[in-house]
Amino acid sequence: MQRLQDTEGSERDNRVTVAQRSESSLVILHQRTDEQQLIEAARSLSPEAWSAIYDTNFPKIYNYVYRRLEDHAVAEDLASHVFLEALRGIGGFQYRGVSLLAWLYRIAHNLTCDHLKRNAAHRIVPLENGNHSHEPQVSDATEQVDTWQDVTRAIRRLPEDHQQVLILRFIEGLPVATVAVIMGKREGTVRVIQHRALGHMRRLLADPRKEN
Repeated sequence: MQRLQDTEGSERDNRVTVAQRSESSLVILHQRTDEQQLIEAARSLSPEAWSAIYDTNFPKIYNYVYRRLEDHAVAEDLASHVFLEALRGIGGFQYRGVSLLAWLYRIAHNLTCDHLKRNAAHRIVPLENGNHSHEPQVSDATEQVDTWQDVTRAIRRLPEDHQQVLILRFIEGLPVATVAVIMGKREGTVRVIQHRALGHMRRLLADPRKEN
């Protein structure tokens, strides 16, 4: 009798698991269908579609560019430029499992890299002064703010590709596969860069006087 109850319980658990997986798959399928429809509408230059794309994604793109450049005006200008480039290139965009947001990040990545190359000789990155929108806004959390500034300062001393991976992975919260698409690299390469960047960060945070 006990074995029969155990078997029935196991079968019931399996049915629940299968149902949960099916529900999750349906949600993912629904999301993909919605995005495909949005992309098709954007491709036909629907004002409503582009308004939805802009309103949903501009804050994320702006924050990404700002974290790379630490300049509000330039970040706003480049973020706006991302959507102009997207409007020009939407006709060639094919939905193949790569999200529209990942594509926008890729454009932002390229524009940011171009900007850094053009302004390498004149680049000044503020690290301690100014109102940084991404810093913790807690008036009595001095230690937390100091820690964030230490991390920001350490990130700025890393090679460009290391900075990109850390920002995309741990600040933007993107998966390795998406970061690989954005940066035009293999997933394995992104993992290697991430490992090296984290090791470099640990050394810098342990002894800020070190350059490497």
